[in-house]
Amino acid sequence: VDCLALRSRWVVKIFGPLFTLWLIQARGWPFICTVWALYDCVLLHGDNVFQRNWLFWTDIELFSDANPGADILKHEMYIRILIAAMLAGFLHAAKRTYVALYFGRRTFLNYKPKLEKILGDLVVVTEVAALVSDLEQAEQEIEDELRKGKNFSERRESQSSAISTPGVPARKKREAKWAGVAFHKGSTKGLDTVADDGDDSEADDDDDDGLVTPVPSFSLDDVQQEEKGEGKTDRDDDASLAFSSSSADRKGHPQANGSNDGGSDDDASAGGLPESTFSPSSAAIENDMSISAIKLLLEEWEEPVNKLDQKTDATISDMLKFRKALSYMDDEFPFSAEFGPAGTRDQCIESAQKIYRRLADAIDREVCPFAVLESLAEREDGTFNLAKVQRLKRLFRPDRYNEIPNLAFIQSCDAVYKRLRFFRASVGNASVLQQVLEGILDAVFNFVLGLGILAILNFNPWPLLVSCSTLLVSTAFALGPSASRYMEGVLTIAFRRPYDLGDRIMLEGATSRPDHDAARQSWLVEDVNLYSTTLRYAATNEVSTVPNGSIAQSRIINLARSPNALVTVTLRFQLEVEDTKLSIFRHALRKFLRDRPRTWLELAYFRCERVNTEAKWLEYELRVRHAKSWQDGPRILQNRATLIKFCYETGKHLEMNYLGVVNQLEVIDANNPGNPTAWLTPQEEVGKRVADKKPLLFPQTSS
Repeated sequence: VDCLALRSRWVVKIFGPLFTLWLIQARGWPFICTVWALYDCVLLHGDNVFQRNWLFWTDIELFSDANPGADILKHEMYIRILIAAMLAGFLHAAKRTYVALYFGRRTFLNYKPKLEKILGDLVVVTEVAALVSDLEQAEQEIEDELRKGKNFSERRESQSSAISTPGVPARKKREAKWAGVAFHKGSTKGLDTVADDGDDSEADDDDDDGLVTPVPSFSLDDVQQEEKGEGKTDRDDDASLAFSSSSADRKGHPQANGSNDGGSDDDASAGGLPESTFSPSSAAIENDMSISAIKLLLEEWEEPVNKLDQKTDATISDMLKFRKALSYMDDEFPFSAEFGPAGTRDQCIESAQKIYRRLADAIDREVCPFAVLESLAEREDGTFNLAKVQRLKRLFRPDRYNEIPNLAFIQSCDAVYKRLRFFRASVGNASVLQQVLEGILDAVFNFVLGLGILAILNFNPWPLLVSCSTLLVSTAFALGPSASRYMEGVLTIAFRRPYDLGDRIMLEGATSRPDHDAARQSWLVEDVNLYSTTLRYAATNEVSTVPNGSIAQSRIINLARSPNALVTVTLRFQLEVEDTKLSIFRHALRKFLRDRPRTWLELAYFRCERVNTEAKWLEYELRVRHAKSWQDGPRILQNRATLIKFCYETGKHLEMNYLGVVNQLEVIDANNPGNPTAWLTPQEEVGKRVADKKPLLFPQTSS
């Protein structure tokens, strides 16, 4: 079987992939039984001279009718045994083929969307590593030319042209390692143009500000200046921000060499190559920004998913590519040889750090501009692939200065490696579940096949089944509820697949109200089988085992599959707060979110929810869309705490925070007790009497 199906291609070309797959699945006793039965039918069974004795043509009496074969070869039972052996081997191989195709298609269709996103990020990281090698090669060629007498200006010109000019060998795109497993036409080009519907369910990267993000300095004058200069609605403000160029954010930002560019474009190349060398065409970027700005002015809605457009079948070629991709993930160099070893997380971090250092040395800068990586989206005709630019931004998430620090680059590579490892573990666990489920199907199939073989051999199995029916019925009554819950749990895990390894989930009643404390009241999936699920409680780190039948009755909230968490903050302001201060607060909040693109995506809304005239406060609700899912609940809570602190500090500067109802004291003059003089707070009265060296009285209090 190995020689026919695996070591040669003529079987696939002649009989097709389906027969080849059946031949592979028939390895073992099914192939032996089928071939042996066919061999005996042709060479041994029958009443011809050749079947009776192969050496009948010799004159030896031993090989003639003088030595009879006791009529075994032409007996009816013999042909029944041969037919039973052929059917058993053929049907068992067909069952293996069907099960392999069914489970393979289910696994492929279930994990294909996630695999495509991971492959896209893997290709991007691989191309970044190749870009570093290209830059170093171009630098080496320039140094060789300098030894031949070229001056410094020619060196800069050669270096810029080596990167920006299409068709130069140094910028020639290489065939990626993952090109052979792409599920699109055009190999890696198809992966480059895949559009993502938002962020991934798994976190792409970590917060660039670390675990604790300090509250930035708040300048009230700057915000007031912005408020006076605009005078527009909120959505008009968003549109103007989208139309504005990124150079405005870089104004006054110090360069790597310590100088300040002051917003001048001429000094952009002070630390290395000109930024325009790596920038996409201005017309394409302006058109993309115009579309984004127009969308901000329109109603917010998302396109529905049309299931007719989704591919519900998978070819054998797709499944083979899927298996090939899994084998690449187990390699010591999952990204590429240019990136370096990444068999473990430590190796991945070390390789990413080396890549960044090499990239920074190649462009003569301490911090890598995003425009350098943006050059990967350049096509051969000089235009830029905007879809790939968006993928690069989503993966590496440049900061407000359009730069990628060392830590941010390593975090991005580490996040891709994390998703790759969790994906491989999820597929491996699914394969284990499929093997257990296949064992159950084998038991049922072998029982039915045994009945068929007994019928072929002219044995009647029905009296035996009838005699066992009484025992089966009594057992069904005794184990009915347990068997029902067991089968419900098996069907839930085997077919619904509500979670994978490492997912953060919440288990609630089908009609209960969702708990918003997702980070604390959640469970981490550690192990899954057909019978039970091992969970770890996030708040206390306790490990528990829950039967799948019990989980099937619950509402399962998979936080890993809930992208872009919505964070809600409730704020209370004074009832007399001015609209101008609220506008300034909103502008400061938007600036705070824009300065942290790796953490926050957008402001969903900021509106008044409640008004209390007696207590004199306004309750505003603030909702922000996070860049990650609730799978990273602890980090989201940390970012939420930073956001709350920023809101408090901003409200404090604007003198709009609600401080609560303060009881007032009726100040009584000791010489004239019946004539109250003033209403003061307790703190003011105590301070006044201490300063005047007067005795402290205990007057009546009123609210």
